[in-house]
Amino acid sequence: PEYQALVAKVSALEKRYQDLAAGFYADTQPASTGMGIAPVLVVGGLVVGVAGVAWAVAAYEYAVNLREQTALAEKELDARVEASRQGRELPPSTIPPQSDPVKTAKGVGGLLLGGLALAAAAIAVPVFLKKKGA
Repeated sequence: PEYQALVAKVSALEKRYQDLAAGFYADTQPASTGMGIAPVLVVGGLVVGVAGVAWAVAAYEYAVNLREQTALAEKELDARVEASRQGRELPPSTIPPQSDPVKTAKGVGGLLLGGLALAAAAIAVPVFLKKKGA
C-alpha cells in the first residue's frame, strides 16, 4: 500500500512537471546554426587567464626564493666582513651558486607558451575541421 502510494505520488509529480515544462519550453527550438568563433574566443581567453595565473604563481615563488637566497647571502657577507675586521678567517662559502634568472625565466616562459599553443591547437583544430567538412 505505501509503495503504491509513493509510485502514484511520483507519477503525479512527473505529470505536473511535464505540464509546467510544456508551457515553459513551448517556444524553444534546437540549435541549427553553428556558434561561430565566440566559444573559441571565450575558451582562448580562459586559457590565457589560466596561463597568466600560472605565470604569476611561478614568478611569485621565484621572487620569494630569490629574496630568501639574498637574505642568506647578505648574512654570510656580513659575517665575513665582521670576521675580516677581527682578523679571523672563515671557511669557504657553503651557499649554493644561484641559478641564472634569465635562463629560468626562459624555461618557464617557454613552458607556458608551449602549453598555450597546445591548448589553442586543441580548440582551433576541431573548429576548423568542422568548418571544412560543412
